[in-house]
Amino acid sequence: MGKNILILILLAAVALLGYKLYMYRNGYKSLMTAQEAASGKPNGTPRTPPPILKKGDDLMKSALAKYAEPIFPGELSDKAKVALNGFDMTMITNSDGSTTIKLTSKDQDDQSQIYTVKKGETLYFVEMSSGDDKNDGHDTNLRDDYGVIVDSNGLVQ
Repeated sequence: MGKNILILILLAAVALLGYKLYMYRNGYKSLMTAQEAASGKPNGTPRTPPPILKKGDDLMKSALAKYAEPIFPGELSDKAKVALNGFDMTMITNSDGSTTIKLTSKDQDDQSQIYTVKKGETLYFVEMSSGDDKNDGHDTNLRDDYGVIVDSNGLVQ
């Protein structure tokens, strides 16, 4: 009897680990905790998905404000440089006075991003878990690195 219970417990543990591995390998990394994402190994409970911003939201009053670093215009702060660890940033000034910012991913699994910032606007970079961006350019959580453009009032464009 005790042997059967032990076998059932082991089977349940293997099934749970297999499910988490399946979720991880199929791009559901946002369900992992920051510690799991940093280690690349599932070992805890799923975290809630990040809040979503929509046009007209005040970035600084949102739950994402603490993760947002201004990256244009102006010099990059040390925090912004850490947030952009997985990306190379290039800027092109357009004839209409706007600037195109290209964030080229250092990780082939992540996507490069392009933003056009008009005069008076600011581009912020949201990085919710910088520990997942390794120095070799490999980002273990592909869903937390993105730009947000706000107008002079701080409202999402």
